[in-house]
Amino acid sequence: MSQSKVITPFKRNKRVTDLRTHLNGPVLLGKLGSHLEAIEKIESELEDSVKQMSREEINSQTGEVTTIEYTSTTMDKETIAVYHTRMSARKLQIDTCLKMLNKVMPDLKAIENTDDIANAAERALQAFASASADV
Repeated sequence: MSQSKVITPFKRNKRVTDLRTHLNGPVLLGKLGSHLEAIEKIESELEDSVKQMSREEINSQTGEVTTIEYTSTTMDKETIAVYHTRMSARKLQIDTCLKMLNKVMPDLKAIENTDDIANAAERALQAFASASADV
């Protein structure tokens, strides 16, 4: 009798790579910083578009002239929507960078403790070994 083999779709024999060996933590931190600066720029542009304005109204019954102060923007709704879309995209990129950084944070902490950038993986292992030896 022949044995039937169960085939599981979409489950292939592929190697799972350790993300710590393929992600560069300092580069991710640089990208994170640039995304944060871009969000600050977008926010400042939106803040600059808001203006304090005033207009005069004449009361039809008494004929009094009153000045009304109000806050308004110089942009139309479509432009504001584009700014908010750009900001949402930057926030998504920041979230992605943070998730990837969570994979390499032990290595970055080891670099910070040893204060050296060359051979980060070896130093990370040494830092982990020394931390576990202290416990």
